[in-house]
Amino acid sequence: MRNFLFAAKLLVLDLASTILFLIAYLLTQNIPLAVALGITLGIAQISLQFARRKPIDTMEWLSLFLVVTSGTAALLTDNPRFVIFKPSVIYVIVGIVMLKPGWMNRYLPPLAKAVVPDIAVIVGFLGSRTGDRHDRVGR
Repeated sequence: MRNFLFAAKLLVLDLASTILFLIAYLLTQNIPLAVALGITLGIAQISLQFARRKPIDTMEWLSLFLVVTSGTAALLTDNPRFVIFKPSVIYVIVGIVMLKPGWMNRYLPPLAKAVVPDIAVIVGFLGSRTGDRHDRVGR
């Protein structure tokens, strides 16, 4: 259970700016406020990582990129469609990120990394292929 909570915590932290953006938008229907909150949290997280001299993982960059780009597009056009379209973009980008070997390593407990270091690469590729197959079957 501890390993599951560790991985869940990392995933929530990776997507925190996106989650805040979504919650703020759903609660207020205020695009500028939701964008400002999401971007601020995303930049604060990355800045904190830089200040602590910790590596910034792909999913953290992905989350910041998505919030900044979709938020900026929504602000510039004053069109909430960019916010609504965002989940589809997230699925495509996350699928591309999942093609990177070892993308799952961050979420593995230290014991798993020590015992079977390349299992994350194998499972990561299998997971992305399985997800594609399920998507096609569900259509």
